[in-house]
Amino acid sequence: MNEAQVLEKSRNNPGVLFDFESVVIVGASDDPTRIGGVPIFLLKKYGYSGRVYGINPKRDLVQGIPCFAEVKDLPEQVDVAIFCVAAEKIRTLLPELKAKGLKGAVIFSAGFTESGEQGLALQNWLTSYARQNSIAILGPNCVGQISFATGRSLTFANAFLTFPVTPPGRVALLSQSGGVATNIWADALIAGTRFSHLVTTGNEADLGFADFLEYLADDDRTDVVIGYIEALQDGPGFCRAAARLRAVGKPLVLIKVGTSAAGRDAVSSHTGQLSSDDSAYQAAFDRYGVIRARTLEELNDFARVFSLGRIRPKITAATTSGGAGVYVADLCADLGIEMSNLSLATETSLSTIVPSYGRVRNPVDLTAQVVNDISILRESLEFLLNDPETGVLLFLLSGKGTLEQSTEVIDVMTDVQRRTDKKIVLCWLGVSDDVRRRGSDAGLTVYQDPARFLRPLKRYLDATQADSPHTAEAFVASPAQTDQPPPGGPNLTGGLVLGQDGRWVLPERQSMEWLEHFNVPCPRRWYARSAAAVVEIGAQVTYPCVMKLVEPVVAHKSDVGGVVVNIASAHELLQAWLLMSESLHATEVLVAEQIESGLEVIVGCLHDETFGMRLTVGSGGVWTNFVSDAITLVPPFSDAYIRSELPRLGLWGPLNGARGQPAYAVDALVRTIADIARAGWAMRGDIREFECNPVIVTSHRAVAVDAIGFV
Repeated sequence: MNEAQVLEKSRNNPGVLFDFESVVIVGASDDPTRIGGVPIFLLKKYGYSGRVYGINPKRDLVQGIPCFAEVKDLPEQVDVAIFCVAAEKIRTLLPELKAKGLKGAVIFSAGFTESGEQGLALQNWLTSYARQNSIAILGPNCVGQISFATGRSLTFANAFLTFPVTPPGRVALLSQSGGVATNIWADALIAGTRFSHLVTTGNEADLGFADFLEYLADDDRTDVVIGYIEALQDGPGFCRAAARLRAVGKPLVLIKVGTSAAGRDAVSSHTGQLSSDDSAYQAAFDRYGVIRARTLEELNDFARVFSLGRIRPKITAATTSGGAGVYVADLCADLGIEMSNLSLATETSLSTIVPSYGRVRNPVDLTAQVVNDISILRESLEFLLNDPETGVLLFLLSGKGTLEQSTEVIDVMTDVQRRTDKKIVLCWLGVSDDVRRRGSDAGLTVYQDPARFLRPLKRYLDATQADSPHTAEAFVASPAQTDQPPPGGPNLTGGLVLGQDGRWVLPERQSMEWLEHFNVPCPRRWYARSAAAVVEIGAQVTYPCVMKLVEPVVAHKSDVGGVVVNIASAHELLQAWLLMSESLHATEVLVAEQIESGLEVIVGCLHDETFGMRLTVGSGGVWTNFVSDAITLVPPFSDAYIRSELPRLGLWGPLNGARGQPAYAVDALVRTIADIARAGWAMRGDIREFECNPVIVTSHRAVAVDAIGFV
């Protein structure tokens, strides 16, 4: 197996990094605050009971564990190694540890791809060695991982030194950035979220983001995954993992940074202007049900809500201030969250304890009386929780922030919460963070602003209740991804010409022939290089017809007069040639049958480093760049997927026969788009962009009438 084949080989399984029985710290330190000492300290702190060894030629013991001068001196085989040494030493140490049975490694060391040519070569060696020898590698250049669920810590992050050990939760945190990950974890922990695992992937020489998503999809200690990504190395792998998470009912919430459109240097085609790298990520997120957080605070909010376990729909709001109830009602209406309709029995019971100036309908105004007389707080909350329509009880409490008052409220609410399987959320207004923290420490779910609960709740309810068109869709290879092009097609690279903007172009003639090779409907065409040839064509063509400039190559022919439509006679055809010859110095033109009037759609294929290709579909023709009506799709491009996304276009209404107008051939359009995607996928190694603009959709067909490719 050569190096290229090894690099293409599947990554290893990360499971050993979560469940190991022995670990060695290479570069172990007796100082628990140093990079080689923190992992030892944390293994002890989090209760790891397996065997721990150190490698350090200067010491026999480090923090009470046995330490050896060389790997060969280890008394037994080891499962996992933590590398806290200079990068160049790993080339020697990793094979020595393999001889000791090594199955997995975490590499903190920097000095790999991020450090230049020499580092790149070292990382390529690391990838090859890991995959040839089945050693699961996390990193390099990462802060490692920690499993709170199993008590196994493989990290040097200082945040874990200072925070107390808390019970494990059901949320896993996966991040490409170590520093960001520990900040997310610390803020979420303070807010009440509890975690199963935290993983930072670093340079991803072997194990990548997608590999850990796959693992977490099958991890019975994790119900929710949140994450932070900068750029995915394996887009198809990510999609497979996201589809798997969705299939098993585990929400995935991500914040994606680096959204600037690096691909927008491709300005010769409409496709390059309509699509960006981030639009491909968003398309993948939409397709596989990934919830996208836009800020770290929002990610924290999602983590809190999704970590609460099963939440029933319908909000019952109770307040000590009528104005706060209106605020909640407006939020629920804006977000599309349903509020409960309390039963007559519940309202009647409430009316026995709520003053006449209060309100017993949802949102309920209990008035300040309910906490001035703490004895009736329990009763009112139980009335509301016992109502069959109540899914979540949202209690907005104003004030009561003294030690005595807050203690009384917390005692009552924790007791009520213990007696119900419904969620109680306390929004405590007008008190200090210390008071809210006191409530959280007692086990209550406490917020200040209910919006920070309700906004992620809406996404939770959408993710756990509403089926998307792709809920059951598995990520499987499709013809658009795997098929070789049919034999006998035109030579792509041999047909390239240099365009006026200095880019190599696949002209319309070769582009249209390539489309026909993939069964894309195209008009009948003739080519002419002289007036005599035009006259000869004029005797064969059906009128009306179209003439288009072929040479010189111009990207947007309509803008310069390079397209003449509605040519009604042989005389008009000749006049069109003479005009193009004079004004545009035409040396070759295309004459084509004119397709009947219809809606114009653009279909563009753009090579994508992450997903292989992204497909752009939108309103086409001369107005493409003016109406901003386009969607991005990622592979695989099944007919069902394409059809499900078309309604997001503004053009969908007319296409589908809105307001009693005749419908256009949507089935034909879907098939044409899918075939163009196949053609684009097959040429992606040679052509960076390929565009059909427009595809004309009529009542019975969808025909690509123009095409061009760019290297």
